[in-house]
Amino acid sequence: MGFKEDRTENSRDDWETPDNLFANLNAAFKFHVDVCATADNYKCEHYYSEEQDGLEQDWSEYSGAAWCNPPYNKAKEWLQKAQREADNNGVTTVCLVAARPDTKYWHDIIFRHARAICFIRGRLQFMGAKWKACFPSALVVFSPAPLEYGQIKTLAGHGQLVVGGLTVRVEECTAADRREGNASA
Repeated sequence: MGFKEDRTENSRDDWETPDNLFANLNAAFKFHVDVCATADNYKCEHYYSEEQDGLEQDWSEYSGAAWCNPPYNKAKEWLQKAQREADNNGVTTVCLVAARPDTKYWHDIIFRHARAICFIRGRLQFMGAKWKACFPSALVVFSPAPLEYGQIKTLAGHGQLVVGGLTVRVEECTAADRREGNASA
């Protein structure tokens, strides 16, 4: 098998979220349901399997934030569903998707409706993968309400963050900076 085949692993698009990325985001968003999972890769106690089809479910039944790492060949459908859940049911959803801002669905769904977009620094290495992904990734947040400071700071810690059309830089400051009033965020 050549290098290209090794890296793409037969073009799979159902890779499991890296545990460290999920744990960090979960600490900030407190996910109640993984809306696009299998019995082998779910990240939350409550999850919708392929058989349950999260696209057909009401995500608000778990009354909390939702996590979504969809198969990338169906990203558009999952992003549309996340937007509808935020608009109609008050569900905040964080989606892990391929960063493809040149596509129509990015312009029609993400850029128009997302509360926040974080272009992840570097390439992710998904669980079970031999190599890092051969494409950049992004975290896309759909939410009915403004994000909390801790959520914004967590997202910004993963890469370049855009919130409401504004680029956000969260810089670390020391305790001395805070005492002197030099803290910036």
